[in-house]
Amino acid sequence: QHLRKSGYSYKTMIGWKDGILAWEGADLPEILEDLENWYGYRFVLQLKKKNGFKYSGEYQNMSLRDVLNGIG
Repeated sequence: QHLRKSGYSYKTMIGWKDGILAWEGADLPEILEDLENWYGYRFVLQLKKKNGFKYSGEYQNMSLRDVLNGIG
């Protein structure tokens, strides 16, 4: 077996400890799951087909409204 060294982003992995929500190439269901956990709301995604949406971004101590506006 070979070990592979790969990078990771502190902000996407444990940035929540510092009030940071961050994504790198995340799809919409993943983002909504994070937002549900972070803000305590439930989202219902009604897509007829996968849209291939990928998002990278970072938000620090922002309201849900501001994060959704930024993603939109």
